[in-house]
Amino acid sequence: MNKHITGKIPEDITIYLKVKEEVSQAVSEDEVQMVFSMPGFVFETGNKKTEGTARSWAFGWSFDNEEYQKALNENRILNQKNVPTCGYRLVGLEKRCEGGRAWKVLDSRGNLFDLREDVLLDILQNAGVENGIIKADLLWATVGSQMKLIRKGSSLHQRILDYTSDMKVPKVKEFEVGHVYTDAKGEINQVFVGYYDAVNFNKGKTVRYKNGLVFYRLYYCREDKDRQQDLNLCDWWRLSIKKSSALTKDLGILKIPEIFLTKCRKNIWTCSSLTLSSYEERRNQYSYGRHPYGYSYEHHLGESSFLFNMEDFADTIVDNIDKWESCWYDVVKTVK
Repeated sequence: MNKHITGKIPEDITIYLKVKEEVSQAVSEDEVQMVFSMPGFVFETGNKKTEGTARSWAFGWSFDNEEYQKALNENRILNQKNVPTCGYRLVGLEKRCEGGRAWKVLDSRGNLFDLREDVLLDILQNAGVENGIIKADLLWATVGSQMKLIRKGSSLHQRILDYTSDMKVPKVKEFEVGHVYTDAKGEINQVFVGYYDAVNFNKGKTVRYKNGLVFYRLYYCREDKDRQQDLNLCDWWRLSIKKSSALTKDLGILKIPEIFLTKCRKNIWTCSSLTLSSYEERRNQYSYGRHPYGYSYEHHLGESSFLFNMEDFADTIVDNIDKWESCWYDVVKTVK
């Protein structure tokens, strides 16, 4: 299990409720009971994107201001603090198409919500259910892109709190060449290569960097002893340039080989030359209505075009090229 998980515990939540209806719930393989309830959709207050989904789910696409006021008067729109709450009652299982299913719970007001199976398993193992009543406090949390009920004090709850705490860690502001940095989740390890002025040509657009941050990402190693060997590969695919960074922690230092950037540049020049010659050959055989070297050529090399323009690699920075058609062809043909 990963130590960290992407999520948060929102302070305020909004609930959109459908009108009261009878909902069928399976209580066994052969028995189905009808539950009179108001199905609800929960989202973090202020999240406009999710609110749109909730509104269409609960009220339909034609929902207007008059209907909104009517829903308010009928208590079908609830705004409340997201606090741990007890008394949820497990009422059954909703069977959906193609084998899908969702466990359902009622709150003390008779509102019906989904309960994910992983949360139900945690409840059964650590709290229990008595006469249908869940013997635990539940609260709402966003886990990834989902809003779900979780048990207060569960391992999932703690992991979300750990993630939230880590996200508050101050971001690194001053980077040192050769140091390994990671993000809040500890999943991305990158070596800082240096500050460079550069130009990046990507999808027909020119992006200029002043003191851009250049990093080399360590992909395959997880132990300290492997990182230096990984860096020595000088794989240009792993180089990136950024205007800012969200890295939060310094993991130590590696020695950047003297020929590191030179080798990376040679690798990308070799690859770009081969790619260019390949498209030149295809261009002679076929008639393209688009860019003469094709979209794949642009996509293949665009993200690393800054390597041609970094100070270490050229007498002057290429800062006056605004047309994609000229930059790559000329640079690749004239590179030393």
